[in-house]
Amino acid sequence: MGKIKKMFEKYRELIMYVFFGVLTFVVSVISFEIFNRLLGSGAYMISKTLSWIIAVLFAYVVNKLWVFQSKSWKPTLVIREAASFFAARIFSLVIALGAMWVLVKILNAVMSGPLFGFLSVESIANICSTALEVIINYIFSKLWVFKKK
Repeated sequence: MGKIKKMFEKYRELIMYVFFGVLTFVVSVISFEIFNRLLGSGAYMISKTLSWIIAVLFAYVVNKLWVFQSKSWKPTLVIREAASFFAARIFSLVIALGAMWVLVKILNAVMSGPLFGFLSVESIANICSTALEVIINYIFSKLWVFKKK
């Protein structure tokens, strides 16, 4: 049991980021599906943006508290962290929206219908672009937002 605990402590941050990253991914994908069904597949970029807002709010809280363990609620620190967190997320959103747009165009050209009978082109593009966001977001969070001093 001691080896497992040491291993967890050594890789705690990465393990927690992956765990909460998966949860954030699920929040993003489910909220996208809800918005995409409510707004229609023609509004997939709006659905992506709305799901992004929900996922980023969730991600900020879990990253602050459990992943990078930034426990201080001192207003100046929270403002700095939140501003840099959201700025980094906006950057990754722009990349993800661009990737999603390209993927939708490509997938529409090569697919004739939903994958497995239920995954739309927009859903597949969203899953791929969200995975790209997770990688970019970890890098920014680790090196810029919650960096240890």
